[in-house]
Amino acid sequence: MNHIPYILNAAYCDTEKVLNILSLAKSNNDNYKTVCDLISNNKIKIPKLYRSIIMKLLRITPVTKKIVGEEFNNWLKSFLHTEVNTYVIIPDIAKRDYYDVLKFLKDGRGHISNRQNRLLADQCIYGYYLEIFFHHHCEERNKGNTNQTFKEIIEETFNITDTYGRVLQWVGRLWHEYKNIEKLSISIHRLYSHRTQIENLFKLYPELANDWKEPVTPTLNNIEDSLNNVNL
Repeated sequence: MNHIPYILNAAYCDTEKVLNILSLAKSNNDNYKTVCDLISNNKIKIPKLYRSIIMKLLRITPVTKKIVGEEFNNWLKSFLHTEVNTYVIIPDIAKRDYYDVLKFLKDGRGHISNRQNRLLADQCIYGYYLEIFFHHHCEERNKGNTNQTFKEIIEETFNITDTYGRVLQWVGRLWHEYKNIEKLSISIHRLYSHRTQIENLFKLYPELANDWKEPVTPTLNNIEDSLNNVNL
């Protein structure tokens, strides 16, 4: 009866496979390049336990396929939810006064904890007003009304890191034009990691970008125009 644990046998087989790969790779330059190419294109499967160290040893940069266009749009839509409940109370700031926005951002900080099971609505709204505050703050500094940098004020007053602040501002700008972003159930940092793909989607595929804009509410004039265009 074989008492050798299965996991030990599996580890031995994986190690033997890795040694064979390394042996082939070190035999000559041509084989080294061939092995690297095959690993990069997943033609040679490295056991999971050894994959990271082998990639480093052979100096292989992982090849990642970035989806674009309609394929990426469909992937992004897979995180959409129809109902949005916001926890941030949007202030009635007619003139968007510097100190009113400052108070809103300071009071609303607790609502934007980065939780993946919540929609992005709160962070979109907060980020939008943070972007507004950024421009107000630049004006105040130019007038000599404050010596604090924007980084200092968001870290000291809002308890937000500069990096997180930039992410919030980006999603706020995005949300201002594409309101349906707020319905995404995805972490803001994961969304930001796809920033280039998202910006390219909205820039290069306007027909797909329209899906992310707030739907136009029909008005009486719109309805009358539609009726007038109908051929009876």
